[in-house]
Amino acid sequence: MHKCLESAIAQTYPDLEILISDDLSTDATLDIANKYSTKNENIRVIKNGSKQGMVANWNHCIHEARGGWIKFLFQDDFLEPDCVAKMMEGCLANDCEIAVCRRDFQIESGTPDAVTEFFKNGVTKSETLFTETRYYSPGQTAGIIKHHLLNNIIGEPTCFLFSKKIVGEYGDFNIQLRQLVDYEFILRCILNNGFVFLHQKYATFRVHGSSQTSSNYSINKIRSERGDRIIMLSEFISGISYESLKHSLGEAHLKLYLKYTYFKSCKLYGEKKFRSAIADILEVYPDTGRLKYSFAKYLAAKLKFKWSSLFI
Repeated sequence: MHKCLESAIAQTYPDLEILISDDLSTDATLDIANKYSTKNENIRVIKNGSKQGMVANWNHCIHEARGGWIKFLFQDDFLEPDCVAKMMEGCLANDCEIAVCRRDFQIESGTPDAVTEFFKNGVTKSETLFTETRYYSPGQTAGIIKHHLLNNIIGEPTCFLFSKKIVGEYGDFNIQLRQLVDYEFILRCILNNGFVFLHQKYATFRVHGSSQTSSNYSINKIRSERGDRIIMLSEFISGISYESLKHSLGEAHLKLYLKYTYFKSCKLYGEKKFRSAIADILEVYPDTGRLKYSFAKYLAAKLKFKWSSLFI
């Protein structure tokens, strides 16, 4: 946490509010935060009256912030000193409400092997797709996103900066999501607003054994991995914020993708086990809940989806 706060204090951008929201932590987080706040008048510490949970606490921070722009920084991560300044410069120069910067990963010892492997070899890095420092329109963004639909090719909240007013336009972080919550939020925003991508690395995302990402690989894996896919595909089909993506891909392809994802998950885990793991999701999206699995249906959906994907 010390390195995180030091990187926030070291920002060259003037007149920052550093807001720390403590969600009833049981370690030394609050003590450390309060000590820093006594030495720096820009730091404001708030303690939640009741446990919010990770995503609800993110939303709480946005609404508590006094400034007009939001830059997340989690206690695991850190920023380059000119991060905020460069991201603000990019937004103002392009009259844009959202900036995303390139980030690096710092993988700590003790991180589960599956997580280490994912971040070393499984992540499609944003700079390989958004190859220039410039503004990308919603249409250009949709054209890139459609080839990497459920892979977070944008990055974590540590590499976002956005105007607070876009939350009023496109909504908060979706508290139903567990693993893809940050990706769904920024995707929803940039598909409507466009964004400025900064090709230089300004943020570092730390991965370790006790991080939320690592936890999602060991706690309720089915719900966090497969359930999030069901939610996102359902939102792509029905959510008004995803019209550009629906237009680019076609609603029929998205519905086929959802059906294939559901049937594949039933095949992997068993229909009863999978439905039990995503019971809360099926209440919100009853059309998916009405699907009935069989191996023949899975095979047919797989073949149709693979064929449809050839024309994307």
